[in-house]
Amino acid sequence: MSDIILSLVPHFLFQARPHRGQQRSAAHLRAVLHSEKYPSEIYTSHKYCGKVQDSYTLRCVPQVHGIVYDTLDFVGGILETEMNAATDNPMVFPDDQQRPIISGGNFHGEYPGTTSRVYLHILTNYNIFIFFCFLFGTNSQSNGLCSNCSS
Repeated sequence: MSDIILSLVPHFLFQARPHRGQQRSAAHLRAVLHSEKYPSEIYTSHKYCGKVQDSYTLRCVPQVHGIVYDTLDFVGGILETEMNAATDNPMVFPDDQQRPIISGGNFHGEYPGTTSRVYLHILTNYNIFIFFCFLFGTNSQSNGLCSNCSS
């Protein structure tokens, strides 16, 4: 059995580097590739193929997709807080008798600006991974993958 199937066992690999997104992606990949109820062509063809390793594109899917999941969760949390936040200047607090009007920096856009850049960065990296690995075509020496992605 090749590394792609063996590497998807979470208690061996994904506890050593326990990122939530990576574990989520690996669980999804396990469901697709290693299902006794719904055996996939990839699982069946790799069961006794004798290959030492699968290409990076298969082995690294949980790592590449995992950081996307984690980043989207992070960005979503920041943007949800921003959408529910008061950003006026000055801020009016009628119940505070000492300082009912305060001029502060809540109007500053650093949080949405920075998270937007982080979001664009992770999606760009993810799209580059997809582009180079799947859209360049294949050749007979690469096990069905482009030459950049075969091991």
